[in-house]
Amino acid sequence: MKARDLDQVRCIKDEDIRVLVEEAGIKRRWQEYFHRLLNEEVDGNIVLRELENSGSQRDFGFCRRIRSEEVEGAMWKMSRGKAFRPDEIPVKFWKEVWREGLEWLTGLFDVICRGEEMTEEWQWSLMIPLYKNKSDIQDCNNYRGIKMLSHTINIWERVMEKRVRRSVTISEN
Repeated sequence: MKARDLDQVRCIKDEDIRVLVEEAGIKRRWQEYFHRLLNEEVDGNIVLRELENSGSQRDFGFCRRIRSEEVEGAMWKMSRGKAFRPDEIPVKFWKEVWREGLEWLTGLFDVICRGEEMTEEWQWSLMIPLYKNKSDIQDCNNYRGIKMLSHTINIWERVMEKRVRRSVTISEN
């Protein structure tokens, strides 16, 4: 039902199942919920197996210079959606400025990769609760979070993810 969208929900339940109606309490509840969800402790007994190329022959390909082909591949995999993100630069912009934008992004990503600081705006995202259409709409556990990031940082993340995936194997488990 479209009417069960988040903007229709004016209250949410806290951990003690009390209904919160004040905006400040609702915001605090969402913050606590997502903080706990995203910062859950992991098992400290996980053992990573040694890299196959042990010793000094390890592949540090993710540290090499960023190539424009990498940025182009990451950029074209992104949808042309019109949803603006925190920096208000749509992905359509990067696709339309084409070569000039590609060269600029490649240079920016290369500076960041060489150890320069990433812009502070990229260190923040907007978390949007999305109802799963099951059970109690006032229960935070029936929502999943969608992180709204800058389209530019999404391109950066795709370039880095592809580099990391070439260097590691991720099991089905």
